[in-house]
Amino acid sequence: MGLTLHGMSSGMVASTCAAMTLVGLAAFAVLGCAQLIDARWDEYATGEDAGGTTGTSVSTGAAGAHGDGGSGGGGSGGAGGGAGGGTPTVPVTWPDSPTRRCSDGAIVLEACPGPSEPFFGQDGNYEIAVPSYTEDDGTVKDSVTGLTWEKVMESGTFTLQGATEHCTTLSADQVGGIATWRLPTRRELVSILDFGHTTAFPDIFFTSTQDSFYWSATDVADDDSFAWGVLAADASVGFFQKDMSGARALCVGGESGMESPDLSFGEEWVLDRRTGLVWERLASLTRFIWSGALAHCEELTLAGKDDWRLPSAKELFSIVDDRRSGPAIDPEAFPGAPSDVFWSSTPAIGSADKAILVNFTNGTSQDHSVRDRRLTRCVRSDG
Repeated sequence: MGLTLHGMSSGMVASTCAAMTLVGLAAFAVLGCAQLIDARWDEYATGEDAGGTTGTSVSTGAAGAHGDGGSGGGGSGGAGGGAGGGTPTVPVTWPDSPTRRCSDGAIVLEACPGPSEPFFGQDGNYEIAVPSYTEDDGTVKDSVTGLTWEKVMESGTFTLQGATEHCTTLSADQVGGIATWRLPTRRELVSILDFGHTTAFPDIFFTSTQDSFYWSATDVADDDSFAWGVLAADASVGFFQKDMSGARALCVGGESGMESPDLSFGEEWVLDRRTGLVWERLASLTRFIWSGALAHCEELTLAGKDDWRLPSAKELFSIVDDRRSGPAIDPEAFPGAPSDVFWSSTPAIGSADKAILVNFTNGTSQDHSVRDRRLTRCVRSDG
């Protein structure tokens, strides 16, 4: 397994550098991709160690204080618990990844496994809030989030400042009748990822081949000289220095960005009211290979519910708290959450023997062998 540099494996860094050189990104050719590596590697790589780390609770007794039973008092005002301490019932408003691609850990399967078969519970087994996209007058609208996006017509590359100015130009031109174009937040950019595709985003967003790194407007929590974004080649989520000139822009309409998680919780569950997803509050301390992680969540009975599952990569990204690191998750809602990597149910793009994980040290994505042993946090929903 290679090193991970700002959320990318060493192999990914090499292939990215090569690809960017091929498409004429001179900044990378001159610098030799040095901007992908900085002296703070050790800090950002915490979750890469197979042994992981164990966080300490910063919310002693919080579960009891925030409600159980039918009263269901929760943090941040509470959403109300289910009957007898069960999870709340709310609709899902976080877009699914349209992927129907499943793996048995060696090859891509012609059809996803059934409930009684090994490797059941993958991203492709579930269709929850699947988005559709409508194109109109140079824009694309997401049916689930309601966000309107730029349809990318040109292939310019930018620093973060240049990308911001590109969106300002769209506003001045009132593309699609919209005067409030801006760079998306990290959360918004993640919301349109398609892990069943050969590249990060659905084709409807582009008139030409998507490549390179796409900026978001979200700063890295503990170093604002870096900003988050998505690498189109494999939908990996990571961050680059803001003055890197070889990245691209995909603008979104609207005056304000999609907000961070809005969490309430009971003794065993956490509800994100921004997505409608209900999470296992205390992650299992057992490390599973990927098939074991899938089975563990499928077999879990918790808070009176037996429909838990391993979260997709997009679902797992939705509880990353961009304002935090080490761990990049709300410590009150998820007490004792470790700065470690967690399995998703999503196979890696282009690698049937790997699956996607999210590193909660900082919120980057990784893909690892399905034979690695990693942590899990299960999810459920009523949508």
